[in-house]
Amino acid sequence: MENPTAWHHLTVEQAATLLGVRPDRGLTSKEARRRRVAHRPPRRGLSRLGGWRHLARQQLVDPWTGLLVVVAGWSTWQGALVDGLAVLAILVAHAGLGFVQAVRTHHTFAAHRAQTAPAARVLRDGVLHTVDARSLVPGDLVHLAPGDRVPADLRLVETHALAIDGSALPQASTPVRKSPTPVPFDAPRADRSSLAHRGTIVVRGRGTGLVTTSGDDAAPSSPASPQAPPTRVHRRLVTMGRRLGGIAIAAGLGVGLVGIGSGWPPEAMGWAALCLAVALVPRHPPAMFGPARAA
Repeated sequence: MENPTAWHHLTVEQAATLLGVRPDRGLTSKEARRRRVAHRPPRRGLSRLGGWRHLARQQLVDPWTGLLVVVAGWSTWQGALVDGLAVLAILVAHAGLGFVQAVRTHHTFAAHRAQTAPAARVLRDGVLHTVDARSLVPGDLVHLAPGDRVPADLRLVETHALAIDGSALPQASTPVRKSPTPVPFDAPRADRSSLAHRGTIVVRGRGTGLVTTSGDDAAPSSPASPQAPPTRVHRRLVTMGRRLGGIAIAAGLGVGLVGIGSGWPPEAMGWAALCLAVALVPRHPPAMFGPARAA
């Protein structure tokens, strides 16, 4: 969730007032817990029924699935009910295998994120604590030191020769010297020296900053999340699967039309065209879609 406030343009006092915190003491533990509840985003995991449904739908969008449905319908129409049921069983097995793989991929990456969750040093009740960065809330006063990964978007309060590697940001390839002094409203993101952006690295110096966006809100969607936007590899695999599916269908259709034109029975050529198309459509790219979403 994007925060529209121009924190870089505000003074430290103005930012602290908006966040409801004293910049010299930070939040109280009680207030931090209250804000954590208030700012906790909706769960995006598989515990929600929508997540399961989304993963299930993903298994039914590849060309092979569509062709199997056509083959099952053709078999039933031709009176081969047993063949039609066999094809449907293959379809269910194919979708079920893909669904199980997607669920396992989700849980694997969720466990990995839990093990590698960054820590943050935060001042609460006037005492410095080390907490899980995902538990940060707006108004928390975070301390930064060399080597730290900035745990959330911060409005800097104090800096002592603080420099942060901004290579993760557009138009920033060298360490940026930071200062709590406000910068112009229309300053490019890489030039907003009064901010420390989540995910950047402290290369030297020390500083403190107020969290402007909670760790969950600032975080991009997890690649393993069911609702995460597709990655480049995933999009390419989907495109490749659709192109190969189109080629397979065109080849089957061409063979069928040529056979009918040559005098072969339409029913026999229909079967031949469908079998050829099913044989040519790739099975493996759809099976890789789950891991590819996290690539």
